[in-house]
Amino acid sequence: MMNYRLLAACVVAFCCLCLQTFPLQAQSKAAFFKKYQAAQQLYNAQQYGEAAQAFRSLTFAHKNNVFAAYAYYYQALATLKQSQANEARIILQQLLDKHPNWHSLDDAHWLLAEAAFQEQKPEKALGYLGKIKDENLRNKADTLKAYHFVRMNEAELYDLHLQFPKDKQLAQNYVEKVAAHSEDYALITKARQMVADLGLSMPVFKVANILQTKPVYVVAVLMPFGVNVLKHDAMGKLAKIAVGLHQGLRLAERQLATKGIRIRLEAYDIGSGEEDKALSLINSGELAKADLIVGPLLEGSFKIVAVYAANHQIPIINPAINNPALLSSSYTYLTQPTPATQGAVAAGFARQNFAEAKSIIIYDNLPEHVLMAQSHRQALLAAGGEVLAYEQVESGDLERVAALLNEIGTRNVGYVFAATSSELIASQLLQASENIGLTKPIIGLESWLRFQEIPTEELAIRNIYFLAPQYRHTHSQDALLQFHSAYKALPNFNEVNEYAYVGYELLQYFGQMMYQYGSRTDFRAFLKDRSLQKGALNGGFDFRHGNDNAYLPILRYEYGELKMVSPK
Repeated sequence: MMNYRLLAACVVAFCCLCLQTFPLQAQSKAAFFKKYQAAQQLYNAQQYGEAAQAFRSLTFAHKNNVFAAYAYYYQALATLKQSQANEARIILQQLLDKHPNWHSLDDAHWLLAEAAFQEQKPEKALGYLGKIKDENLRNKADTLKAYHFVRMNEAELYDLHLQFPKDKQLAQNYVEKVAAHSEDYALITKARQMVADLGLSMPVFKVANILQTKPVYVVAVLMPFGVNVLKHDAMGKLAKIAVGLHQGLRLAERQLATKGIRIRLEAYDIGSGEEDKALSLINSGELAKADLIVGPLLEGSFKIVAVYAANHQIPIINPAINNPALLSSSYTYLTQPTPATQGAVAAGFARQNFAEAKSIIIYDNLPEHVLMAQSHRQALLAAGGEVLAYEQVESGDLERVAALLNEIGTRNVGYVFAATSSELIASQLLQASENIGLTKPIIGLESWLRFQEIPTEELAIRNIYFLAPQYRHTHSQDALLQFHSAYKALPNFNEVNEYAYVGYELLQYFGQMMYQYGSRTDFRAFLKDRSLQKGALNGGFDFRHGNDNAYLPILRYEYGELKMVSPK
């Protein structure tokens, strides 16, 4: 049965609606324009309350009303002029909801940012500014940000920086605030690092002498430059390292100068078995002017100079040796990861990337591989993994590899870690794993890729990861081409070798460290908090866990092509 009372009420309501909307339907474009002009006049006269009401009356949809979106915008602007930021934000959100394709959305996002700043919600303000597409408006955003950032304290700015780490204006305001007010050494050094990382303007710090900054930093290069060495060892490793490193250092010296970081290389001839020459150089007082020492390359001379460097607080770097015995102080650095570090990094990689962290660890009798296996075991256990077997294998007892795999079986094994450069042991491992149907990952060494008796095709189809500390992965092809072009233009040009890259990357990294933290500084205090940093060309640096570089490329065949799978 029909409800006549409800029907009557609906009819009455419909008639009222028609009466209310009829005048709106009758309004022309000229009438809307006249009302819009009147609202604008109120706004220009700074009568913001009346202007907001006038613009509000123009926000409804009508075929002749082309001002609806503008009316929302100016209603919000007039409301914001009355310090009613929350109300303005609501109006602007209505604008975005009802007119998502409005051609001036950038202006709406700008106004939303202003409202968020007024509400003391800078993180929302930066979010709105990040949506602006117009380049000119984006460039002006720094002025708006700077105006509000100056009212925030150091802690607030730094917390915001953690959310927006690439915002240069935010970072600039932070370092300027630290420079003007802070005497905290940690804050100052963090601010200086931020300047270098983001290419900011270096402010004048309140505590100017907290770091021993210099206009030019001296880098002493101790290499076998003697004519006899280069003549008799022209194709040998020592000469290649010395020449390549020095050429790379020279090129980095020039490139850093374009960034305002001035380096002066001082070369000294320290060859093989010349410990007496190292002592003479120390006694001459020449090294006293050095801010950084690169070399000597060989262990005997390096240990002598490293003691002097530590006593005089001079960072010293060996770019060719990864012997942990050289790490005698916090001022000594190795650009290659030690065997122990390689083992630990491999354990972290396995824990993060393999389905099961249950490992069989085998190793040969070479001291570096014993260290690598021990470190891998310790790191895996510390990360919550499990070691199913841990055993040294001799080349004369190859059946032990097969017996070990048979004892444990395939069900429990997550992966195999093989710290060995023995082709016999590696070959037996691959054969034994195939015999029992073990398809779990195997972590081996880069030297496996040079084995003569194991075909590349077999390595490519097996689930093998290779630890490759000397692998050079190009980060930027354009940068590499520019490097080669500049390298060939150097006086006394020699063919580019891998050590030229090492020298170039080394000075790029430590040159910027000196620029940030000054001379005679223990970089260890800062490197422990400095995340992995890729090199300008290839390679990278990671000293968070010690004074040997933990940047360790890990390779794997994918679809027949050898690729670096870590670090990413």
